[in-house]
Amino acid sequence: MRNGGTVANPYLEQEIMSASPIRLRQMLINRAHELCSVVDQMWTVGQIREADGWLLRIRDILGELLAGVRDESNVVARPTADFYVFLLKMLTEISESRSSTQLSQLQDLLAIENETWRLLNERERKESTSPFPHVPSSHHIPSLASPNSYAALAGGEYSLNLEL
Repeated sequence: MRNGGTVANPYLEQEIMSASPIRLRQMLINRAHELCSVVDQMWTVGQIREADGWLLRIRDILGELLAGVRDESNVVARPTADFYVFLLKMLTEISESRSSTQLSQLQDLLAIENETWRLLNERERKESTSPFPHVPSSHHIPSLASPNSYAALAGGEYSLNLEL
C-alpha cells in the first residue's frame, strides 16, 4: 500500500483498514474481475508480457482467496475452496492458451462470485445497523485471512449459494 513511505491511495487504504472480512473478499474478487478486462485489452493490442503480469496478479488474488478459507468445520468452506482451486486451474489454462473465450468465462464466474459476496456484505451491513441483529451461530462464513494480507493485494457453470 505504500510506495517509499507515502500512501499510494489513501482512500483505498482507509477502505481496506475499515472493511469487514466479507467486504475485503468482495474487493479482491472485484479486482480480479476488473483485471480480466485489462488482460483482454492487452492481448488485443499485443502487449502479451504486460498481460502475463496481470494474469499473475489475478493468480495471487485467487491464491489469497483460497488461503482465506480455513474453517474446515464450516459446511461452505470445502465447496468454496474447491471453487477457488477450479478458478486457479482455469487461469493456468488461460495463461497457456491465451484464450479470450476462457478469459471471458473466468470473468463471468468472478462476476457471480462478486455478486454473492456483495449480497453477503449488504446483509452484514443491514444486520449490524438493525436494533436486534441476529445471526444464528450455526451459519457463519469461512474464517478469512487477516486484513493485512488483503491490503498487500489491493493495488463454465458454477454457482455458489451461500444462504445464511
